[in-house]
Amino acid sequence: MRKILYIITVSFIISCGNISEKSNRSIKTNDTVIRQTQRVTLLKSSKKVPIDTVINYSIEGLSSEGSEAIVHYMKGVITEANIDIYGETEKYEINYHFMDDSINVIQKRYKYNKEIENVNSKKDFSLVKKLSYSLNLNGEFKTKTNVGKIDIFKEFKKVVPFSLK
Repeated sequence: MRKILYIITVSFIISCGNISEKSNRSIKTNDTVIRQTQRVTLLKSSKKVPIDTVINYSIEGLSSEGSEAIVHYMKGVITEANIDIYGETEKYEINYHFMDDSINVIQKRYKYNKEIENVNSKKDFSLVKKLSYSLNLNGEFKTKTNVGKIDIFKEFKKVVPFSLK
């Protein structure tokens, strides 16, 4: 009897509070992998409110070794993109942080310490250069351009939508 009363009490407490759940879905279309992550909060009214979506895009033509963008959307609008461009001897990481009227960019260039096929972890490459700059929403530079910047925004914008419909 005590166990049943305990189970009922715990169930009641959980049902009165907020419950968070997370669901993941993956869909593959051509070279674009869509990994949709929705964090859902169940309130007392049991309304589901999706908070974010994450989609992986392949951006062709940036490098012979490949490139990908992991893009975060909040309520269907792009908020952040993490782009990796792989070269034979180096790797670039470009992070776009989308604001209302601008994009803050952090660009990192890494040199491989080994042959590319033997690179397995972050200790297998070292940071060579880090740049920070801003773009407007058309990809034009808002700050002085720095030597060594990678301008991939046009290619990025062709593949990645800024809002989901």
